[in-house]
Amino acid sequence: MKRVFVVLVWLALLVLTTGLAVGCAGGPTEVTPTPGPSPTTPAPAPTPAPSGPTPTPGPAAPPGPTPTPQEGQAKFEIVDSNMFLASDRELRIVGVVKNTGDGVGRPHDSHLVDASGKVVAQPFLWFFHYIEPGQKSPFCASEYGGMIPPGWQDLELRLRPVVLVDDRQYTSCRLEGLTAFAKEPEREGEPARFNICGRAINTGKLPTDGFHILAVGYDAEGKVVDVNHDYRYPGIECPRYLEPEMSAPFQVSLYAVRPIADYEVFSEGPATEARELVELEVADYTVVGSDRETYLFGEVVNRGSKPAVETEVVMTLVNAEGQIRDVVDTSYYYRAILVAPGEKLPFVISTSAPQEVWERPIFQVQGFTVDSLSEDYTGVYEDIKLEGLDTLERPYKRFESKGKVTNTGSSVAEVRIIGAIYDAQGRVVDVDTDGVGLFKPGESRDIELIFSSAEEAADFKVFYGALVENME
Repeated sequence: MKRVFVVLVWLALLVLTTGLAVGCAGGPTEVTPTPGPSPTTPAPAPTPAPSGPTPTPGPAAPPGPTPTPQEGQAKFEIVDSNMFLASDRELRIVGVVKNTGDGVGRPHDSHLVDASGKVVAQPFLWFFHYIEPGQKSPFCASEYGGMIPPGWQDLELRLRPVVLVDDRQYTSCRLEGLTAFAKEPEREGEPARFNICGRAINTGKLPTDGFHILAVGYDAEGKVVDVNHDYRYPGIECPRYLEPEMSAPFQVSLYAVRPIADYEVFSEGPATEARELVELEVADYTVVGSDRETYLFGEVVNRGSKPAVETEVVMTLVNAEGQIRDVVDTSYYYRAILVAPGEKLPFVISTSAPQEVWERPIFQVQGFTVDSLSEDYTGVYEDIKLEGLDTLERPYKRFESKGKVTNTGSSVAEVRIIGAIYDAQGRVVDVDTDGVGLFKPGESRDIELIFSSAEEAADFKVFYGALVENME
């Protein structure tokens, strides 16, 4: 099918100095789970975002054939670009290109060159994979620390194109519920942020392993300020697998080194083979607030008839108007643990979004059968030995548990461990995870779980699992 390139209609001018926000054209469609117990720290009443123009969602692209190599040569012109220091350790290289050639392709190499033409740096740029003649694509890259070239302000960015030679398929995408708002800097010394949120809907006939989304922000003169991506890979905020008609939230955060007045959002959906999903849902959750972070502890229950693996919980925080204010994912820590039918798996999600800007969470849970593992793994691994982690200690007003995990088999495996503390009512009140990671055959490591939120511990459980890593 034809690769989709969705360009959203320009927003009207957004005024950052008044707490910029953009209204959305309708809230998310998922069913909100039954709220859990009252927050430990009561949240203030949500303050509606300032009114703003409502963006018009981009049209759904019509289905088309799978892209095929074309005769001719892709040629890319840099329409506009920007380089700036986001901090003293990050140089941002961003912009927009247009394919002015007569072939399909994408920029391949990027070089920063000095006045003599000498290549000073070769930053890795995020682009779309398939750019047709006449189409545009944003791009972004970062150089960090000692890799930042001296005199970067005087360097020129040059690109080398590559002609598409693969036969990958694409599915169609429609973006809805767009909203944009200003956000305070996340770290001292960084610029303010400009967040763009919405939902990506698979309107094609093929499943996708996640839409690639790139957003570009412009100042009042139409010049590029920043570009960033929300690429759909493990550990990034999104359900990575979407069948036709399924949707997922997304969030892209831009540096507002200059006031951002307008933006565009672009999407691309590489198709994938169908996988078998398992019916999972959030059974209950508890909200624990603090001055800087809010934690949501809960449990996922398997409502299906088969065991689930590669489980992920995606939380979308929305305000009273249904506008998205944050998107957070948990897949990295839970994907190797098998959840049998009827069983529960604890989880924790944290957000730095102030409690006054959101009203409720919406959870989207995804998991697959053992026969539908992603290409990252080849099977469930059982040759894992866990020692200890069966008692809790409480030094320094916090709970701790220590142990050791060993790979007793002959394969390289990815191991994940979760510990959960429950109160007298059986609610999850604290969760800690030990990423652990890849284990070689015969390898052992010490494990420590630390619980800082729980004030009581009526029960304590440990969950663990492993998947065989695909080494090809």
